[in-house]
Amino acid sequence: GVQRLYLKSIFHSFLDLSLWRQLLVYSTVYVVMFMVFAPMFWWMNDACGLNLRSFGEAYFLSLETFVTIGYGVPDQYFNDCWEGTIGLTFLAMCQYFCNAFVIGALFVRLTRPQARANTILFSSKAVIQELDGALYFMFQALELKHHELVEAQFRLYCIRYDEGGFRSYPMRLQQPDDDLGAYALLTLPTRVVHRIDNWSPLSPTSEMEPNSSFLRPKKTNGQDW
Repeated sequence: GVQRLYLKSIFHSFLDLSLWRQLLVYSTVYVVMFMVFAPMFWWMNDACGLNLRSFGEAYFLSLETFVTIGYGVPDQYFNDCWEGTIGLTFLAMCQYFCNAFVIGALFVRLTRPQARANTILFSSKAVIQELDGALYFMFQALELKHHELVEAQFRLYCIRYDEGGFRSYPMRLQQPDDDLGAYALLTLPTRVVHRIDNWSPLSPTSEMEPNSSFLRPKKTNGQDW
């Protein structure tokens, strides 16, 4: 079902969680890793001369090894035992992969572009204005920051209910011009203009869907911005 689709992109689904839930997952993963390797140290205690007296000390040794805060064992070379060589190598590899995942996920989380869009403002109302016998759908956009976006592009879509359900239709732009990539400099208020012709999804007689029913838009004098 739908849940399986989310699991196929589990990393991106994880990034969509709230920051506090992500921090909880990070903490849980690290604690689980500490506890997973604690039995390994407890098992090699006698062979490697670690002098561990309890499982709690094995957990502390696992934590110290994982976060590299210093050893508290008599012999930092683990009495030259093969168990220590294999165990520490495996632990170190797990540590690197775990740290890479956590750092990568945090970096992506902190640099997500969604927050950058908070300073891009749109006019609260759009208008349909008649110019030279043609109708134009218009609104304005503006960037508040002094460091404007580079090569900002506009894409408009009309979502309407036709026979068979909701459908999405692209809307061609006259300003900024689609033929030139619809690039805009948002330092100053930018007017976005779409012409309502027979191929426009806003037209009651749209050639895109001749049999669709659509409410005719109310004309204004274009002064309500």
